[in-house]
Amino acid sequence: MRIQRLIHPNAVIPVKVGGKAIQERVVSAVWDFLLWRILLVYIVLMNWLNGDRVGQVKAWSAVAATLNNLSRG
Repeated sequence: MRIQRLIHPNAVIPVKVGGKAIQERVVSAVWDFLLWRILLVYIVLMNWLNGDRVGQVKAWSAVAATLNNLSRG
């Protein structure tokens, strides 16, 4: 859907669930919730690893690798 909007920025592309169109503000709210949740998890995990004296770069890369592998599952 996001790629379609990049190609056709003026197109009206409804998101449908069970054949019923979802309002754009609901879709936006879901995206906001997911992004904030991922950001919060990232910050918590990175601070936790920093507390174990792993080092900021190693903590950042470990959390990024873990979250990337989880999102592809």
